[in-house]
Amino acid sequence: MRTRRQVFLPAVLAVLAGVALPMSASGQAAKPAAGAAAAASAAPATSAPTGTSTGVSASSSATTQGPSTSVETPTSSPPKTKKGAPPSPPPTAAQLKAFAAQNTYSQSQTVTRTVIDLMSREVRMAGYNPTDLALTLTVDPACPTVQEAVIQATTTKVRIRQDLDPNRVIVGAGEDVTYELVSGELRRTDIPGTTPVVVVDHIPYSGLGFRYFNGGNPPVELVPGGSPAALTVCQRAAVGKVRVSIEADIPNPNPKLASTPVKSIAESEIAIRSRSLANF
Repeated sequence: MRTRRQVFLPAVLAVLAGVALPMSASGQAAKPAAGAAAAASAAPATSAPTGTSTGVSASSSATTQGPSTSVETPTSSPPKTKKGAPPSPPPTAAQLKAFAAQNTYSQSQTVTRTVIDLMSREVRMAGYNPTDLALTLTVDPACPTVQEAVIQATTTKVRIRQDLDPNRVIVGAGEDVTYELVSGELRRTDIPGTTPVVVVDHIPYSGLGFRYFNGGNPPVELVPGGSPAALTVCQRAAVGKVRVSIEADIPNPNPKLASTPVKSIAESEIAIRSRSLANF
């Protein structure tokens, strides 16, 4: 007598293969041939056609099929926000006013220092005369035949000459330059008779100052005299250094401090090369 496992195993294989087994007279499923069982185990499961009895319901056939080959489409997850410090609060009105004042001061410093640099380059070259023929000579008996590099010198005005070409005449740009304070403006005139250019404004009455020294070591200050106060011919012939200071009162951007301007001060001591190189 065959065991229950021997009878049940072919039936299970047949169900997996979707093949109906013939029934024996005793009501038990007949054992298929070895080749048929092997083919059934290798063949893919197929559902039975409609109207054909296979001894197994359609739902059972569907649940006993092989592993599914469908691929699920991955869904994109929402981006994760980085954890960090909370956003900074907007600046307050007081901070905005402070920023505006700092910006105004920075701009004023840039202007005054730029002008100081320009004046330093030009005053430093005063008296440059490589041909010895471009500059006029002094006729004062106390200081005769000195090349006139500084033509005018007061506390608020200076006029200098140099032959930059050199072409033996003073007619080119930057060869006869005047700096002067007029109505709160520092004006630069290139060649007398031309239109002056305002290089710095908002300068108070005492905001521009020129001081003059000779080329000695140590240098001695040359003080303007007379009315209006100015250096004499011999004093101008001895100028070896010029100290210049500029103070600009920029309007305060804070309406509550409109009467208190933002001050910008720049200073420089300039040595005239043709007269002071021996001291360096």
